Amino acid sequence: MAVEGHKAYERLKDAYLAHDLESSDDLSQRFLRQIDRIAARFKAAGTIGERTDLAELVYGGDLHTLNDAVAEYVSSEKDAVWLLIDNLDKSWATRGSTREDILILRGLLDASAQLQRQLEQREVIFRCVVFLRTDVYERLQELTPDRGKESIIRLDWDDPHVFREIVRQRILASTELLLRPSK
Repeated sequence: MAVEGHKAYERLKDAYLAHDLESSDDLSQRFLRQIDRIAARFKAAGTIGERTDLAELVYGGDLHTLNDAVAEYVSSEKDAVWLLIDNLDKSWATRGSTREDILILRGLLDASAQLQRQLEQREVIFRCVVFLRTDVYERLQELTPDRGKESIIRLDWDDPHVFREIVRQRILASTELLLRPSK
């Protein structure tokens, strides 16, 4: 990593730690911790007068510093950023997701679209892919009034030939990695 890239990384790390985001917890545990933090701030705040007051309560600090640090690091070190989100719906009921589940999912999709716009203004390519079960996707479609904005790729795993080919490709990729001489 170049010296300038390392400095950008250190600024990102400092901004990240200043927002109390560091944790080895999984995503749901971090969500719950942030919800508890926001609830405590709302309780202590009393009356909320303006939209800026609400943003300060939710974000709790200079979010622009964190945004700038992320964009600076990414643009100095990476050609593109791909955010892959899987297992979000892992613990959701198989009989159907709740309205709250879908609200969380829509919030995530909106936030990723906003992040994409912010990073692209800084000439950073950003893509977010969210993997969902079919029943959750169908419920999302049902409860989304302005559906059709997202790009959808549907993978069906019920075709035995496709499944065999995927397994074959993964085995080839894994064994190729194992057969490569170490440097």
